[in-house]
Amino acid sequence: MTLTSQAAAASLAEIARTERRLRQAIVYGRASDFLLLWGGLVAAANLITQFAPAWAGAAWLGTEFAGALGSVAIGLRLRGAGRDLRALWFGLVFLGYAGAWSWLFADVPVRALATFWATLPMFGYALVGLFAGRIFTLCGLLVTALAFAGYLWAGPWFPLWMAAAQGGGLIAGGILLRRVGLR
Repeated sequence: MTLTSQAAAASLAEIARTERRLRQAIVYGRASDFLLLWGGLVAAANLITQFAPAWAGAAWLGTEFAGALGSVAIGLRLRGAGRDLRALWFGLVFLGYAGAWSWLFADVPVRALATFWATLPMFGYALVGLFAGRIFTLCGLLVTALAFAGYLWAGPWFPLWMAAAQGGGLIAGGILLRRVGLR
């Protein structure tokens, strides 16, 4: 049996498509843990902000601390699967920039700053989606749209809205990534 150059090219193209889909499925499966972690944490912090506002500062500080530790733990587990430290450095640089912007925005109303913090990582997800798969972009754009809708129309229920929109959006994205990804 002789293989024509067109058949060989078609076979190589199919192998490349399969490899791309497999790589995307692995990224989806691994990223799901981060979305589930942060989704649960920000949902809880927003609920505390809504129903026990005196504890809001402590809730958000605890969220950032637990989220950072959890992200490092997930990252180290994934690093054992052949990952390097670039993701950790990315997270540290990201938090540094976000902290600098938060300091600059110290006089901005709390609701606007909360919307900023909700949409900043979603901007990152939307950009990652350009390279790693459209579910990231969809999640980033959807949560951003819901955050802006809450900023404009949720009134005194803004933290409750954000618990559902931001926390729920991240959890839903994590579940979707887990269902279509490989772990």
